[in-house]
Amino acid sequence: MFLKNTLASTAWLVHLIIFILLCLWGSYSILKYCDYGYEFLYDVLDINNHISEFGPKNYYKSDFEYLTKQEHVKLFSDIVHGVTASPETLSAITYLNKEGEAIPLLRTPEVVHLQDVYNLNNAINKIAYLLMSIFIIIGSLIYRLQFSFKKSEVLGTGLGVISIALLTIWAIGPTAIFYQFHIWVFPEGHQWFFYYQESLMSTMMKAPDLFGGIALLIILLAIPLIAACWLILNCLYKL
Repeated sequence: MFLKNTLASTAWLVHLIIFILLCLWGSYSILKYCDYGYEFLYDVLDINNHISEFGPKNYYKSDFEYLTKQEHVKLFSDIVHGVTASPETLSAITYLNKEGEAIPLLRTPEVVHLQDVYNLNNAINKIAYLLMSIFIIIGSLIYRLQFSFKKSEVLGTGLGVISIALLTIWAIGPTAIFYQFHIWVFPEGHQWFFYYQESLMSTMMKAPDLFGGIALLIILLAIPLIAACWLILNCLYKL
């Protein structure tokens, strides 16, 4: 009985962690279709004024600050398309200067970095599909062997996992985690940090502020996803 209870608890814990990760991935995947809320965050983060300040200071490009919000939004959408579907299009993204000339938005180091982001996206998707398979296998095991687990314990474990994750992020610092993550996942020798004065990409994203906003949107969207999927699990497992 002790062994079965231990196995049941372990299976539910792993199942729950994967469940939360898949909901976050689902939220991230959904937000891709609205360019991760860039048009909304553009106003919230006052990106237009940021571009007005740093656009004229760029070492390599000119006139970016004269573009409209919709033109900035379109350029960001082109980047999203490149890093999620067609990396070969990244070097072809352009904007028009005051003379009507087409200016490449991205320099070579930026294109290389965004191609790395494309590879990272592919890796994340593959990991998500693997986790989905493991989730189904563990779920089938729980269902067939009738591993019981109190609803209060499941919810308590879930809240505990989320709380530990949030406390860890708060203790280390979101910015420190952001930079360390880049060091770990991107190839050595590939530039991933760009000053505003050398990168219109970094300027139009108001990096890293935009990524914090996107992370918050992912979490906010994941909450109803978690609730909806929890109701489904509740019916399947009769928690």
